[in-house]
Amino acid sequence: MMIDDIKKFGKGNNNYLSFPNKGYIITLDSKVNNKLKKVYQEFEYLLINHKAKIYLTKDSFISVQYFKKTYGNYSKFKKN
Repeated sequence: MMIDDIKKFGKGNNNYLSFPNKGYIITLDSKVNNKLKKVYQEFEYLLINHKAKIYLTKDSFISVQYFKKTYGNYSKFKKN
């Protein structure tokens, strides 16, 4: 895995599935291989413990539980 970019975000917004929150974002790039799913599951555990959020359009491995925990307005989005 390689760090691709680090950015600082300002205040977020109230859109249902909005990604930006106030703070920093770290972009990681990795080759997809057999080990990635296991490594990702361990990494997701670390992210949960640090209250980090995953950018939905860039991640295909996010668990349903983590998605619901970090995108609290998903049910509102689903209704609309």
